Amino acid sequence: MSHFAGIDHFSEHLTQEMTALRAHQEQIIATQTQHTAILRQIQHHLGIPSAPEHQMPAPLEPTEPTAGDTETSTEPLSSHHHPPSI
Repeated sequence: MSHFAGIDHFSEHLTQEMTALRAHQEQIIATQTQHTAILRQIQHHLGIPSAPEHQMPAPLEPTEPTAGDTETSTEPLSSHHHPPSI
């Protein structure tokens, strides 16, 4: 039975990680939307034609992890490259 308890604990951990990743993704999309609006205002102010608007992907609805999700990398977010700050 301890094997199943370990799997259950791991599944709970993955669910928490996926929830945190989705929240981070939503934050990134919101920031990108704000930056795009600011860029368009600057372009308008300078008389530069804007590129056509691209549709932003809708945030994903929370779902239970599938077998394929458990095979993805569990590398921490801090190890990913971040774009330089301005």
